[in-house]
Amino acid sequence: MGKSAAGRWFERRGLPVVDSDVIARKLCAPGTEALAAIRDRFGMDVIAEDGGLRRDEMARRIFGDDESRKAL
Repeated sequence: MGKSAAGRWFERRGLPVVDSDVIARKLCAPGTEALAAIRDRFGMDVIAEDGGLRRDEMARRIFGDDESRKAL
């Protein structure tokens, strides 16, 4: 907790910040290989109408199931 605040603190001091949430969103954007692999493993229920990832559905699936979380 407090990752955003810490990131801003580092940025204000000119230090590089890597935001894994931004990276994950880019990797899972519509048309990417990662999203296709997720769709193939978890089904169309995890794909939104706009072709993006339904993060709420993925969270529901992986946080209650160790095997699904490892697959992701």
